[in-house]
Amino acid sequence: MLRLSVIFFGCFLFALTCLTQEAEPEIQKPGYKIAKVNSQYVDLEGYVARGAGDFPDQARYQRGLERSGKFSAIRFSILWKAPSTPTPNLMVRLDACGEDPKTGQTTTAVRIRRYPTKSHISAWAILEIEGDALARFGRLKSWKVSLYQEDELMAERKSFMWHDKELEKKNASTTDQQANPNNKAAESPAKEAGR
Repeated sequence: MLRLSVIFFGCFLFALTCLTQEAEPEIQKPGYKIAKVNSQYVDLEGYVARGAGDFPDQARYQRGLERSGKFSAIRFSILWKAPSTPTPNLMVRLDACGEDPKTGQTTTAVRIRRYPTKSHISAWAILEIEGDALARFGRLKSWKVSLYQEDELMAERKSFMWHDKELEKKNASTTDQQANPNNKAAESPAKEAGR
């Protein structure tokens, strides 16, 4: 019985790693980088883990949230870097691909965070899919994070399971898009939600 538990736990960790594993960055201009992307389910009380458990405990808790479907949001913590000189009009864009558990159809969501002027070398952007958008989105399959300056793509990182061609088939009308309400209207990269 113990051997079966160890095998099951190993398979679970492998599957969890595949979902969250990042592919190599496809685009990275000098001085710009998407350094880290963490995706986590948020429980109904606003927590991503119970207590201060070690990594296996947190992974089990996350898997339990995903299986039960009893989560209030999917939170993405994105560490990005830009040159230390003042850099105007930076934008972090998250493209997420999900699956509706009832129909099995692919769903998409776009989240955007703008930085009118940024003089820091790096920062964390926290983007969430929640509420009605989460109900339409379903469960997370893959993601892509892009860093833009003005309209130019400076850095990009994709999850291991990301496929641009899958999303090209999607109709723009089925894409959920949300910009940070504290920022101005969407710029041109944000209009490409269905690409």
